[in-house]
Amino acid sequence: MKIAYLSDKYAWDQFGVKRSLYQTLANRKDVVVHFFDFKYFHPDVHFAPVAKKMPYGKLYKTLMRGEYSHVFFASSCLSFEPELMDKLKDRSCLVGFGFSDPRHVHNTRQHWMYFDAYFSLSEEIAEEARALGIPARVMLPSVHPGFHDIYIADHERAKYDAVFFGDIQTHPEAKFRKELLQDLQGRGCNVLTIGRGGIISHVEGLNAMKLLASARVGINIMSSDSTLPHRIFEYTAANNCLLTTPTSAISSCFQIGQEALSLVDPDVMR
Repeated sequence: MKIAYLSDKYAWDQFGVKRSLYQTLANRKDVVVHFFDFKYFHPDVHFAPVAKKMPYGKLYKTLMRGEYSHVFFASSCLSFEPELMDKLKDRSCLVGFGFSDPRHVHNTRQHWMYFDAYFSLSEEIAEEARALGIPARVMLPSVHPGFHDIYIADHERAKYDAVFFGDIQTHPEAKFRKELLQDLQGRGCNVLTIGRGGIISHVEGLNAMKLLASARVGINIMSSDSTLPHRIFEYTAANNCLLTTPTSAISSCFQIGQEALSLVDPDVMR
């Protein structure tokens, strides 16, 4: 098996889900994987202002030569133009991978028609793909041994009680997030907020891991219908205690009360 792995490098140094999938494939002795830094988004994605087209570009011509048995699109928003995808599907097995962010899930559905198989962070999205006849599996981030060892939270000497990494300014759940964070701060917790509207603006890579490891607790705030966020795996990789809203997707991966604590549990908040 020879794979062309197409991905942008967002959160690559944090060992996010895109890199995790790549590394899992590359570690197999029976697989050859070539990485292509691919930043060309399908023009129909919700963040259309940054969308670009790549008609008959060099990469597409390379893939059309038939050298690769599989082409992985490591984001539900990455794609060539529709007519190019149809032609490529005749040459290789196309595999999609999506975060299934509720804000962009419509775009994920637009691209299902092109894929022979699909990975998702959400069991609900995987089930929806399977109902259309597309083989789909849930793929969770995996942190490979040694990668995060230099940034592990020391709970005895942590600079902050807790860290929240996310958007509290423009995200659809910004108001909900602010209220919960203010409640924690009102209880005397020293909370570091990272992202839009936070104390520190967005950071990536090992700098982000260093900040996560400066706190004892990692806070995740999602609405009840949200899919599985990759941030919780970065918290646990940094040795943060996970404090989260207990969505069904998160509860399917973590035992609430044992492996993660609930933000809506009065005993926990006290």
